[in-house]
Amino acid sequence: MIRVKIIFAFILGFAIGVVLAILVFFSNNFTNDFSDQSSLNKAVFPLKYNHKNVDSFEKIGLIGNKYRSLMKKKAFKPNYKSNILCVIFSSDLSNSFAASKSWAKHCNNYHLIGMDDGTNNSDNFKYLNVTVFKPKHSWHFLCDSILFLYKLYKKTIQWVIFVHDDVFVIPENLRYYVIYKDYNKPYYLGDLSCFWSTYYNTAEAGFVLSRGAIKLLIKKFNTTQKCESSGKHWKAEDYYLGKHLAVLDVHPEDTRDSKGRGRFHTFTPEQLYSPGNSNLLTKYFRRRVYPNIQGPNCCSDKTITFQGTSQHRIFFYYYLLYFLKPYVLKGNNPNNLSRTYVPSPHVWKKFITDEFGENVDLDTVDADKYYMLWLNKISPDELNAILRKEASGKPHYKLFPKVKNNLVKNDYNIL
Repeated sequence: MIRVKIIFAFILGFAIGVVLAILVFFSNNFTNDFSDQSSLNKAVFPLKYNHKNVDSFEKIGLIGNKYRSLMKKKAFKPNYKSNILCVIFSSDLSNSFAASKSWAKHCNNYHLIGMDDGTNNSDNFKYLNVTVFKPKHSWHFLCDSILFLYKLYKKTIQWVIFVHDDVFVIPENLRYYVIYKDYNKPYYLGDLSCFWSTYYNTAEAGFVLSRGAIKLLIKKFNTTQKCESSGKHWKAEDYYLGKHLAVLDVHPEDTRDSKGRGRFHTFTPEQLYSPGNSNLLTKYFRRRVYPNIQGPNCCSDKTITFQGTSQHRIFFYYYLLYFLKPYVLKGNNPNNLSRTYVPSPHVWKKFITDEFGENVDLDTVDADKYYMLWLNKISPDELNAILRKEASGKPHYKLFPKVKNNLVKNDYNIL
């Protein structure tokens, strides 16, 4: 009897070990970053675009003949006046206020939506005209918001970007990206992540839905009851959105530019652009399909979203992007670079080494020899004339009567 119990315990332990190993294997595969395109090609679904042809205007250069022929047939028209509806999920009134007074003014319309969590903070939503829902879970909140927005903006809705109130959006760059996309077709744009074989765009970076995608969603989830019953977890609305869209055959696309730089970001510009803190980016969000990059290649110059984090930063970024203009006037002062400053003790050494090379013995050159070197190069009268010309604003290099190539080292007779 004891032997039977031992065998049974061994078999049970072995079975549990196998199950745990399988769970760990799949968890690692679906939660870790995909570091290259070959990994992505083996994914559950093929992405519609890769990083070589995702940029709207760059597509014209890469496959220009195709687009020109379509445009000649009037089968494919660019939309230069894309209607952008910006939906801001409000949780911090100071951030929501900053967003509404800064970047949101560049959207065609913006709408603040909040969640009634039963606290006194929810009562303050009325000061910003926030539409409030009381959902059972976060997917219920997002789904109800989509139903509400489509009914309210049904006649004008083309592209909708959904962001939390700590995200900074550049609507002009979103218009640039979608200019050659038909909003009546289903599009789902953002920062691509993967969890348990479901590809979705993370809420931290914001995501975009076209009119076509929204119509498919509200056809399936046309009541708040259906929204509530199709999810259950909090802080997983982005995952549920990707999961439900996948069933409708709508998948995320690669939104990076032709250089592989991202357009939707879950971090601030300081965290992204400053090199040397890659551990922060790697540990914070491991579900991203593409690796986090720091430094000059972190971000597309047509970036659409990044983290603003606070009211002060949102206003600061808004000033930098929309109001600060570096003064550049070619060929005129004050933007000519000044000549390189050389400390006075090194001027004479630089002059001699420039004339005779780095191997010259500087110890053999005393004050008299240094003076004779200059005297042979230019007379005091010529020097005075040059100084007067300098005072008038004319560059000295055009006034030297002698040039270095015309001088013979032996003429100096000092070394």
